[in-house]
Amino acid sequence: WERLWASGLAKGDKFDVGGPSATLLGALRRLDPVSEGATALVPGAGRAYDALALAASGFARVVALELSPSACDAAKREIEASGHPRAASVEVCCGDFFRHTGAYDLVWDCTFLCALDPSVRERWAAAHRS
Repeated sequence: WERLWASGLAKGDKFDVGGPSATLLGALRRLDPVSEGATALVPGAGRAYDALALAASGFARVVALELSPSACDAAKREIEASGHPRAASVEVCCGDFFRHTGAYDLVWDCTFLCALDPSVRERWAAAHRS
C-alpha cells in the first residue's frame, strides 16, 4: 500500500473516490442523531473522507487508521484543506489495524475488509468482536 500511496495516488484515482462514500452518507441520513461523546474508527481510512463525514455528523472523536505513512500524510492534508469546523475531531493514526487498541461506538469499514488478504479475515472478525 505504501508504494501505491507514495507514487502519488491522485484524488479520484483507482480506489480513491474523491469524497465520502455514498453508502456512509446514506447511512448517516437514516441513523438517529449521534450520542454526545460518541467515537468512531475508520480502518483503512485513506484520505479520511469518511472520517470527516462522521465528524461532521456529530461524532466527538473519529480515528482515521491507515497503515501507509504516505496515506496518513494525504489524510492530514485533506483534513486541513477541508476547513470543516469539526475537522479537529478527526485524529489520523498511522498503524496496523491488528495492533490497534481502543473502544469505539462505531467502526466504519466500507472497503477495508475487501482490501485484506483472505488469510487474515478471521483475525479481522475477531478484532471486531473484541
